[in-house]
Parts: sequence; structure tokens; C-alpha cells
Amino acid sequence: MDHNNVSGTIPQEMGKLRSLSQLFLHENKLSGNIPSMVNLSNLVKLYLGVNELPSSITEELGMLRSLGLFGLSRNHLNGSIPRKLD
Repeated sequence: MDHNNVSGTIPQEMGKLRSLSQLFLHENKLSGNIPSMVNLSNLVKLYLGVNELPSSITEELGMLRSLGLFGLSRNHLNGSIPRKLD
């Protein structure tokens, strides 16, 4: 769903899609906190860059062992990068 001018928050239910392997929401107008994704054990690619996400990067993203490509650039993030993602 890249480049679709989607606005609002990322639904909490997104974190329950256990079979999800790729999530591309790059270049939209998403805001609000990034939902819990700890159950997305098959997630390999996550692109949330160029949105309006104000939250911090949670430690749980570092627990996603399959995650190989991860993009959150050009948001309004705060805090530090978790050690497991650094």
C-alpha cells in the first residue's frame, strides 16, 4: 500500500496477522503509535518510512528474528534505536 495517501493509524489488528511476511506502508500519512508486532514471527520486510509516525522504535521489533529489511526513515520518531536493531 505504498504511495496511496492512506491516513490514520495502523490498526492494532495488523499485529495479529501471524502469516504476514511483508508490510509496505511507505509514503502515506500514517500517524499514531506503531502497533505491537511481537506476534509477526514471519515478518521479513517492514517499510513504514515517510509517514507521520510520532512514536519510538520499540524493543519488541528487535525480537522479530526473521526481519531482514526495516525502514522507518522520515517520520517523527523519538528515543533511541533498540540494541537488537542497531
